[in-house]
Amino acid sequence: MEKVLRFHYFQNEEDLHLTFSAIDDVISTSGREADYTFVQANRLFGQAGMSFRHDFLMDTSRHYHSSLATVEFSDEEMARLAINSWVAGKTGGKVNGVIPQGLLKPVTKLVLVNAVYFTGKWRTEFDPQLVNMADFFVSPERAEKVPMMQLSGEFNVTEDPGLDCAVVELPYSGNEVVMDIVLPNQRDGLERLQGQLTRRALNRIFRRYLPLEGSVFLPTFRLAEEFSLKGQLTAMGLDDLFSQNRADLSGMTGQPAMHVSDALHKAVIEVSEEATEGAAASAAAVTDWSRRGFEFRADRPFLFFIRDKRTGSVLFLGRLVDPRN
Repeated sequence: MEKVLRFHYFQNEEDLHLTFSAIDDVISTSGREADYTFVQANRLFGQAGMSFRHDFLMDTSRHYHSSLATVEFSDEEMARLAINSWVAGKTGGKVNGVIPQGLLKPVTKLVLVNAVYFTGKWRTEFDPQLVNMADFFVSPERAEKVPMMQLSGEFNVTEDPGLDCAVVELPYSGNEVVMDIVLPNQRDGLERLQGQLTRRALNRIFRRYLPLEGSVFLPTFRLAEEFSLKGQLTAMGLDDLFSQNRADLSGMTGQPAMHVSDALHKAVIEVSEEATEGAAASAAAVTDWSRRGFEFRADRPFLFFIRDKRTGSVLFLGRLVDPRN
């Protein structure tokens, strides 16, 4: 896990946990002072009557504010209801049913749950009277009519010729959290852009932002996604984690080795005129924009990032291919 998730770059395990804890504290504190809400909640659901190591429970509580709740996994439905109710409560009811029927087994010993919830108002809201039906190219040849918001003013923008894309930063109230829209210049350019976009490239883009006057056109959309992480994590090299023969989680329990049956993810993002809610340039190109006043029209598939500017942390990321679905 250290190697695949790059945690070995930290000097030691304590630095790793302290860093995650500090980032969470900064973002959550900012949310209390600004017009947005950010909640990251963690909880352990363990088999009733099972003994868990004291130092493991202390570390998860101290660094991740995660307490242990006991359930009886032999009663699958009651255990599932308890976990799903907790997640729904922490995400404002936006994420429901994260544990599907059939996932929990009588032999299940521990479920680790992480819930993240963000809701924020735009620093400058889109005018609902300027929302019009406009073309969005779901494919290079086919356009569909979707509600398109419009906002004029000063924005941080840039272009990246190497990635063949344009980027705009839309700040939320408080200017500590922003949404970055990364728009391919070509209608069929999303896959190529996604394949080339690295963290280093994103940092380069964010450093090259320049404030310019112009107009942004952005569709309203709601995205809901759920999938199993098992295949993706296995492909990344975490096959031991899901192997019944080789995985060893005895450090958590002091019991014989266990294996991870699955890892699930479920997310919802809503973008409208007032807010976002949810349970990644060349100087010449920018100079040309500044002469004529830029128009950023997100009328084709694009990537978006919800980012905390103080820590550089990406809270959510996704891609919009069809605003209708």
